[in-house]
Amino acid sequence: MSSLGELRKFLRLKIAFGTASFGVIAFLLFNNMGSAIVFPVASIFLLTIAGYSYNSVTDVKEDRTNLGRVNKFAEGAEGKAIAFAFFAGGTAFALFLETVALAAYLAAAFLFWAYSKFRVKKVLLGKNVYIWLLFALVFLIGTNATEPTAVGIAYSIFFSAFIFVQSIIADLRDVKGDRKAGLKTLPIALGTANAKALLTVFIVAWQVSLLAISPLFFVLFVPFTAADIFFLAKGEYTKAHLSGFVGAHVFSASLVLVNLFIYFGGVV
Repeated sequence: MSSLGELRKFLRLKIAFGTASFGVIAFLLFNNMGSAIVFPVASIFLLTIAGYSYNSVTDVKEDRTNLGRVNKFAEGAEGKAIAFAFFAGGTAFALFLETVALAAYLAAAFLFWAYSKFRVKKVLLGKNVYIWLLFALVFLIGTNATEPTAVGIAYSIFFSAFIFVQSIIADLRDVKGDRKAGLKTLPIALGTANAKALLTVFIVAWQVSLLAISPLFFVLFVPFTAADIFFLAKGEYTKAHLSGFVGAHVFSASLVLVNLFIYFGGVV
């Protein structure tokens, strides 16, 4: 693989874009479209790169054992320097955030560090709870970017729960590799059938509870949660995982388009 390809893989850009899009959703739910969106989205994007880069550095031994190779940027001081540079860049943007959002950013940075430092993925549900907390904090960064909002806390817990479910679906997909690596995931602990049943109940409960927030959101997510349940039942976990994230991005894109229409309509 070329150096550019290795660097792109080390930076985990797809994950960074996906996480930043979650911040876009949060921002547009509680703020009007404007230049202020740059600060939460950029800080989340850069912090995600920093966090995953650092995780690659701390996972060198595990990757060598499980994958048979290690990304060359993960070895030595170079990987840590890259992670710190992106963290510094993210922090520079975060300094323009409202106090609650800045606190959420710093908490997310600590969470990234703690996850890698203390090998949280070795603990049952550790990785999943970490992802839930991380995305809750990302959501708080977006919702509180310009001014504090208590309702944003409830929204952050609710929407990050959707990501929590997707992380367990990913565990179903990765059972063989996780068992070989000695990880303690829900499908390994409960068995695939029990984990699928529990997830289905959780997805249905989450979808129904959307009605309390917005009937429109409920309708928008129905095709994607239905796809989640359908593919889970068939054992097609990659498709189930994909359908969930497609739903999140469609939701994000819809909010962006609506806000752009309102914004430019107001300008005109």
